[in-house]
Amino acid sequence: MSLLWAFCPHLAHTATAQTMMVINLGLWALSVPLAFLMLGFLFLRLAVHKLPPAEMAISTWISLGTLGTGIMGLIGLGKSLPLLFGSLGHAMDGAAVLGSFALWGFGLWWLALSILLTVVHARRGLPFNLGWWGLTFPLGVFTGGTDMLYGQMHVGLIAFFAHLFFVMLALFWAMVALRTFRAVLTGRLTFSGAPKKVVLHETRAVN
Repeated sequence: MSLLWAFCPHLAHTATAQTMMVINLGLWALSVPLAFLMLGFLFLRLAVHKLPPAEMAISTWISLGTLGTGIMGLIGLGKSLPLLFGSLGHAMDGAAVLGSFALWGFGLWWLALSILLTVVHARRGLPFNLGWWGLTFPLGVFTGGTDMLYGQMHVGLIAFFAHLFFVMLALFWAMVALRTFRAVLTGRLTFSGAPKKVVLHETRAVN
């Protein structure tokens, strides 16, 4: 999907632009529902089984990136729809904002869940590894989606969350960059978070 939606209104032929927009909408429809299926599997894993090991605690944040890209893609497509489909496009743009708000609300819930899981593991001991960069990129995408949603709805509460997420992103990025730099200097980066050795017990056949 990328940024193709931004070029659709500028294509020479309206029919070509509409076809390109339909392709973009189809790509969004192919990707986001599949991502929700994966999120369902992740939630089932958390609900039925034990918490993931400490080395993988930060991985729960990655889902924010999926929701953030869904929000940004849907709002970006919605902005171009009125230019190509007239009154129908305006209705579709409103539906895109509503769908983006639903994704954003679910993202807030997932963010709270990720924070709680991280706090639980941090109290038990959370070893540093490169997976900690999962705190930055997904939150950055979700922050961008929040900002785009504010640009469409102009609600102060959404602006507050956008600023809050930006501050969190800056703090996380500085923290992870500092710890990465320190781990490189000490030479512990490769070994931190490495898989633990598994002792296999030999079984002898009984004659």
